[in-house]
Amino acid sequence: MAQNVDGGDRTFTRDRDDIHAYLARPAAPPGGDGAVPGLVVIPDVHGLSDHYRAVARRFAGAGY
Repeated sequence: MAQNVDGGDRTFTRDRDDIHAYLARPAAPPGGDGAVPGLVVIPDVHGLSDHYRAVARRFAGAGY
């Protein structure tokens, strides 16, 4: 069963280096604690693209 998904681009900085990422997660159900399983999708050498964003949203829609 597909769930509602929250998602968006994020930038993480460490030692003045930026890492661009996309965070997708199931929308928190009312009254829930927000805990869900996690999954990391690593893109290919060409970097983060709409394809990988869609893959992340599909997993989030499945509850990951």
